[in-house]
Amino acid sequence: MEFKFLDFKVIKGEEIDLHLINTVPGNGYKNRVPAYRFNICLSGSTKPIGNINIRIGYNENLYYVGHI
Repeated sequence: MEFKFLDFKVIKGEEIDLHLINTVPGNGYKNRVPAYRFNICLSGSTKPIGNINIRIGYNENLYYVGHI
């Protein structure tokens, strides 16, 4: 079953916004779950101050590496 990513470009907060860079599909052969990749920006800006990957789902590998 293929994961259905949500359709959005920016998650806005009071202090920071998350700007979607891309989505990464899961790979059962490599035991990887789907993920979102974001740039972290100050609210109202598009200049990145960092980035974050958020994994969706669970498998045994995530016990050690985590979701974020």
